[in-house]
Amino acid sequence: MNRRHPGPCILFSLPWALALTLALFVHAALGAVPDRNPARLFHDLILPEFNLRKSTFENGVEQIKKAWAKQHPDVPFPVVLAEPVKHTPPMFISMDLRNVSALDALTYLADYYGLVVRHALSEVILQPKSMDDNGMWRASLIDVSPRAAAHLGLVAGSGQRADDKVNQELRRKLEGLGLKFEGDFEVRWMPDTKQVYFRNTPAQEARLETLLMLLNAGYTVEKDPNAGKERKAGDK
Repeated sequence: MNRRHPGPCILFSLPWALALTLALFVHAALGAVPDRNPARLFHDLILPEFNLRKSTFENGVEQIKKAWAKQHPDVPFPVVLAEPVKHTPPMFISMDLRNVSALDALTYLADYYGLVVRHALSEVILQPKSMDDNGMWRASLIDVSPRAAAHLGLVAGSGQRADDKVNQELRRKLEGLGLKFEGDFEVRWMPDTKQVYFRNTPAQEARLETLLMLLNAGYTVEKDPNAGKERKAGDK
């Protein structure tokens, strides 16, 4: 049965519609409110250059922090160190990168000093690889042997990053082998260092490392067609 709204209801809705139209007009004029989450802003920060010459860990982080301050002077630097970095004798690092994301530069730096990058709601956390993950996700650089790379169709080269088509195909293959990528999680091939940049949960990282180990040992790996299915009574 079709019902007609009474007149007073229609008259009452007119001021609301006018207010909504005005609000949309103001929103369009001012533009969308920018995302001020420090962790997300850090992901979008690009460093025109990241040069270290026999530098310490602290020098590297400070260079990233200065670039952050220029881009976001009113937002707190989101990188947090879970434990002090101590090496005896001191360890020094040299690298020369161009147009690299702050997250990539930090991941390279962390990996050299035995740290991993974890991500909380609004912080980017550096902590030793031995520390408990507490459910956070991380960004890591994982070595890929020539045999495993060949199986995945990855080719070594001189570039710092593979193109999007190569990375999308790599992700598709890994998903076909049982790995999961949710939200902003990603995988990228680094042709010059023969590594993959992997941003995901610790559980998925462990699965990737196991997969690469099996491929390097010469095993043929396939996704279990019964994975995730419930067994019925009497199934073997």
